Amino acid sequence: MIKSFYSLINKLLMREQITVAAHERALVFRQGKLLQVLLPGVYYFSNPFGDLTYDVYDVNSLEFNSPLADMLRKQYPEIVAQHFFAADVSDLQVGLLFEDGNFSTIVQPATRKLYWKAFHALSLELIDISDSYEIPAEKLQQFMRIKNPTSFLCQIVPEASVGLLFVNGKFERTLPPGVYGFWKIGRDIRCETIDTRLQQTDISGQELLTKDRISLRITLTCWFVVTDPVKARTSVSNYAEHLHKELQFGLREAVGGKTLDELLDNKEAINPEILNAARPKMAEIGIELRSLGVKDLILPGDMRELVNKVIEAKKLAEANLIKRREETAATRSLLNTAKLMEDNPTLLRLKELETLEKLTEQIQTLHVYSGFNQLLTELISLKTPAVPDKKE
Repeated sequence: MIKSFYSLINKLLMREQITVAAHERALVFRQGKLLQVLLPGVYYFSNPFGDLTYDVYDVNSLEFNSPLADMLRKQYPEIVAQHFFAADVSDLQVGLLFEDGNFSTIVQPATRKLYWKAFHALSLELIDISDSYEIPAEKLQQFMRIKNPTSFLCQIVPEASVGLLFVNGKFERTLPPGVYGFWKIGRDIRCETIDTRLQQTDISGQELLTKDRISLRITLTCWFVVTDPVKARTSVSNYAEHLHKELQFGLREAVGGKTLDELLDNKEAINPEILNAARPKMAEIGIELRSLGVKDLILPGDMRELVNKVIEAKKLAEANLIKRREETAATRSLLNTAKLMEDNPTLLRLKELETLEKLTEQIQTLHVYSGFNQLLTELISLKTPAVPDKKE
């Protein structure tokens, strides 16, 4: 209600009220000409013809992002010097803007910008990037908090790795482990990292034919080290794919020279052949093959059944042979025991007692009528029933 009342009074008096908050500044124009820059407060301007205009800016946003910037610099240099900080950067420079001595932002080359001097003391550091494109480590630390930078490249080379720096598509130099920064303005800068530790690659599920035309699937594992990162990167387009192809060719050649039985008897026999075939070729591009081995050797379903049947038949024959040997040994042992009893009545008597003990274990009550000696005699006596004579 009160606000509407004051607005009505301003209209009657043909004046314009401008309120500027503490975090704001206002530019007042009459007929397109700048009158003044207003600091925080309440202002009244006579506006009988309605030719008074003004723009209010939030100075918490440091940059004066307005199409009026160039006009103000040309026509009102004194006002600009009083309220703004001018940052002019040439084509071959990069500007570092500081607020109260702390890094604030990067000013791109070939730019002219104005920043409000309302709350901060501003300064600009200019860096020549015409020849040097590497960012010093102390400067790079200030840039680390910038998210998704477009004007520079920050590259971390981890331990046990080597960085390869390319400038405008040309290899420039290697980078040891550490943190690096490079200005990308006016240049195409890329950095690739190569792991120099022991690495592993798998050649999985290769369908191959043996010498006797039997199909099987083999998985091969290889361990290698990149000894010359520059040669490995620049000699071929992709050294990992190149290694994969060379191992495939070596594996196909080695398996094609062996029969299935030879592979099943000793699948490790092809390892030296593959290694000797691929090692010299990979050494030419800076890769050392340490070792490799056949991980899996898988037969097709029908062939697997046939091999299992062959193995089962072999094992059955071996089991039968062992059984016959055991039976022969048992028979030989019985023969030797019989000969000993025939020559030694005491040993025979002991065997009789052992047999009697085994028989009586299954009998709950034993009645002896004719003496223990007679019982033994009757137990071991074998009577053969008489065969009646045939009648003529």
